[in-house]
Amino acid sequence: MKRPLSLALVFSLQSPCDRQARSAEVVAELLRWPEIASGGVTWSFAASLLETPTPAVTQLTEALGGRTRSGRDSLALCGYSGAPHGALLEEELKRELNWTLRNNWGSGIRSRLGVDAPGFFHASADLARLSTLKRYGDKFPFVIAGFDASAASPLSELILYDNSRRYRLAAADWNRLIGPHADRPGSPARTIRRLTRAFLRSARSAPAAALLVQVGTPVDQWSLPLLRQLLRVLANRARLELVPLDARLAGLCAIDHRAAPVIELVNNAPVSPALMRAVRLASDRRGGRQTADQTRTILQLLSGCPAKGDQDSGGVGSGASPAPADEGREYIASMIGSATLSDKNIAVWFEEGALRRVESDEQSLLANRPALGWVEFAHRRQPMIVESAFSFESRQAHGLTTYALLTDQDLELPGNLQMDVLLVENFNWLVLDIRFATPVASQGVVVRRLSPLEIPLCDCSMGQWVEIESLYPDGSHGSAYVEPGRKVTTATIWGSVFRIRWQDRVLSVGYPSLAGQSVAPLTVELAPSGKRRCRIGLHVAGCYVDPDLARSGEERVTVCIAAGEPNAAAILKPPDRLRDALLKPVAHSASG
Repeated sequence: MKRPLSLALVFSLQSPCDRQARSAEVVAELLRWPEIASGGVTWSFAASLLETPTPAVTQLTEALGGRTRSGRDSLALCGYSGAPHGALLEEELKRELNWTLRNNWGSGIRSRLGVDAPGFFHASADLARLSTLKRYGDKFPFVIAGFDASAASPLSELILYDNSRRYRLAAADWNRLIGPHADRPGSPARTIRRLTRAFLRSARSAPAAALLVQVGTPVDQWSLPLLRQLLRVLANRARLELVPLDARLAGLCAIDHRAAPVIELVNNAPVSPALMRAVRLASDRRGGRQTADQTRTILQLLSGCPAKGDQDSGGVGSGASPAPADEGREYIASMIGSATLSDKNIAVWFEEGALRRVESDEQSLLANRPALGWVEFAHRRQPMIVESAFSFESRQAHGLTTYALLTDQDLELPGNLQMDVLLVENFNWLVLDIRFATPVASQGVVVRRLSPLEIPLCDCSMGQWVEIESLYPDGSHGSAYVEPGRKVTTATIWGSVFRIRWQDRVLSVGYPSLAGQSVAPLTVELAPSGKRRCRIGLHVAGCYVDPDLARSGEERVTVCIAAGEPNAAAILKPPDRLRDALLKPVAHSASG
């Protein structure tokens, strides 16, 4: 006899602005599936999608309005714009959530769909700030937070909140399971078999499970037919019923009384050159008390939907106000061999032109490996090669400039890095002023990841957590914990100032607010090195996953690092001498 299986499909339309119309068309296609037409599902999207003036969006509004008002489907919205919530100040996030239900642009869910109390789900939610999780619960009666980071694959546990009660539900991320293996013969079929067995085993103890599916992306053409194949296989093996994920389904789950889990986001907004440019433009527009229109512009920028006049060419200093160059800078000598910089609080070592070590109070913070960028293909990684290095002095600072190239046979156009490492007078932070040009990949070449600059920290031991604390310009705090394991683990956390703690070491990282208030992403990567050690890599200019390298672009990031926990005021309100020490045009913190 077949076991009953109540499966909650959560379709997430959280895609960039230029694909919103495509998302609406995909929803119309899904509603024609007999399995969905007769069942119930959950839809997650940004309310601003309903502002798109296309026939597909009009039809979507009519179809979803009828299904949700009747209770057949449920909504779990991601906010007004869908911008990554970690990139927002508290007041910006408050408006992002409030405008989901009611706004002045006609896309509020209450007026457009007649739904008063939708749920909440954002694949790039902000779970680092405890205040944010509470804000989600206060605004929405039902919250889909993310996966338990310690759970196994292919079936994990989805963490749900309903009126301050926490639940666990067996679930899987469809795009994560299918995506990485789509290019391997037979892999999708094996994934379907594994997932089917996992759902059937789970049905022995609990009749409900969930499957999260992102739609409106370039992979729809092959991922959605495979999803339909999975539904047919499950219907043959179990008494399958498609149900919406809402408070009623949570009632079928046992209340979770265990210690608060470490929650892994479904899709922690991969950092991209476009996002870094948006971060810079958003920083330019922060300052003083924001009007509603200013906040809306910031939200549009960070969601990938720039308002008219906000397009950015990506050039060095785009969106930045020119500042006087340090006319007194004098380049002294080639330093392609060994070199040192020192101040009363810090000492910096270079080998062959590359930053290698930073020490303070007889404690080393950086591993003795070069701090450079790299490009990663399917089965190999190509690092940058230093071309030249020169020391310099000026009225405000002294330092060393490194020039490096990123070349490979699979790159049509090389990338390049220019990094100024400065010690500024009466400034207790080491300054890294980074300018980076992305390479262009040859046609047909797949690039998995690209890092403009990875700073290697001293290794940690297996089983010892790495703690990351963040501070925002508005005083809010966030935290994240990364555990070394047998596989590469990454964590991206947002803020302006960061404290990274591992073993008995503390490193501070700051993105100075050179114009408006700066909020930027910091990515920490842990990679096993032998059985007992783990390497720590700090990506201060982003680590781009599956980057689009069809054409070159330029970025600039100004970041400061220091041993221990120096005063964050110098980052939140940097002195004029820091601006003066940088070559113009001054790029604003997170990407310029």
